[in-house]
Amino acid sequence: MNTEDKYIKEYGKQVQRYLDTFGIVEEDLAKLTGATSNNIRNIINGEVGLNIKKMINIADLFGIPYYHFANPKAAIPSLNKLPRSTQTKIAERQRKGITVRDSENKFSSKLDSLILGGHFNKPTTSKLTLIAMGKEFKDKSPSEVTSLLGRVPRNKKIKSIGRLGTQHIYIHIDQASRFKKLSNDELIEIIKDTNSN
Repeated sequence: MNTEDKYIKEYGKQVQRYLDTFGIVEEDLAKLTGATSNNIRNIINGEVGLNIKKMINIADLFGIPYYHFANPKAAIPSLNKLPRSTQTKIAERQRKGITVRDSENKFSSKLDSLILGGHFNKPTTSKLTLIAMGKEFKDKSPSEVTSLLGRVPRNKKIKSIGRLGTQHIYIHIDQASRFKKLSNDELIEIIKDTNSN
């Protein structure tokens, strides 16, 4: 493991340490930072690099400079020293309780089953894919689907070939040759026709 990877993993451990100390979860930190739960999970697992802006953003939520946050020997501030928005989120989590995370990662498994089942054999979007995943995942966002589609090995199978508003239009690579010559408007029409049936 190189030095950069080592620091990324150590930073992830620090994020988890703060979450554990205050009894909050990835979802709470995601809402406070404007990130996705997946992004926070990737930070904790040391799977993504961090820029200084993100490090400052996370540390600010706990009312400390980023260089103290990253230091495992630095004392964690007390609850009453935290910014009001963080205190509110902690209180909200205490009322809700913590639900046990699915260790099998049902969300990504469901997406993989849609890929295998042919969902991406016709043009679709992350929003439509999330709907196809079912009500069990109603608390998830299309951006979390997009994030999963951008990772290996899915990004080797599923490609973006256009846009519908702010969303990418996705297709399985085995079907891409059938659709990649179509205009963006034609792709949108196919999506509308497919979803009106």
